[in-house]
Amino acid sequence: MDVLKMGIIIHLSTRVDDDEQTNRKVEVTVKRMAVWYGRYYYRGDYRGDSVKLTDLDPRLVSHGGEGISDSKTGEPIPERKGVGMTFDCPCGDCHERCYLQFTNPLDGGEECGGGHPTWQRTGEDFETMTLTPSIQRMGDCRWHGYLTNGELKEC
Repeated sequence: MDVLKMGIIIHLSTRVDDDEQTNRKVEVTVKRMAVWYGRYYYRGDYRGDSVKLTDLDPRLVSHGGEGISDSKTGEPIPERKGVGMTFDCPCGDCHERCYLQFTNPLDGGEECGGGHPTWQRTGEDFETMTLTPSIQRMGDCRWHGYLTNGELKEC
């Protein structure tokens, strides 16, 4: 049964989907599916359910590189890879992207926090990543939760 209300389709079912990243079949129990920009991501029907980070379009963030220079000194800023990440907000309602900087970037260099909050990362990929401390969105939805072993769970 589907009900469309304010851009959210409430749908209770279990089905097999193609995982585009791994080209495998995945059984997905869909309780609520938020829809926008023609993309879908899966989320539990009740607050407190967990959602896989890989379902939230995660992307690693780089810093510096060719054509990027320090605005004060004019010196080029060397390229850094994996200094943080972005992903769709797990609340499923605000449609915003979350941005987090790592205390320990994937490239092994120092953090690029510049006075902004940073998160301690374990795990080398989105499926196994754990961040500490907890994540709290300060705008819009104010979602608060933990990323543990690639799954986000609301507090």
